[in-house]
Amino acid sequence: GPEEFNPARFENKKDLKPYTFIGFGGGLHQCGGRKFAWNSLKASLTWILRNYDLELIGAGASSLPNEDYTTMVVAPTTAHVQVKYT
Repeated sequence: GPEEFNPARFENKKDLKPYTFIGFGGGLHQCGGRKFAWNSLKASLTWILRNYDLELIGAGASSLPNEDYTTMVVAPTTAHVQVKYT
C-alpha cells in the first residue's frame, strides 16, 4: 500500500499502467520547479543547437529508435544512436 516503502515497485514493468511514473507529477501536486526545469532544458538545448552542427551517425542513423514511456526519462529501448557534433 501507499504507507509501505517499496523501492522495487517499479521493477516489474509488465504490472505498471502506462505513465505510472512521471517525474514531475501531475494535477494539483505537480513539482513546483517544473517550469524552471523546462526553461533550463530549453535554454541548454537552444545553446547546443545554435553553436554546434549535429549529425546522426552509426547503426541508428537511418531510423528512429523505439521509446519507453514508462520510465522517468524517455530513452531508446534497444537502438544505438551516436551523434557527431562539430
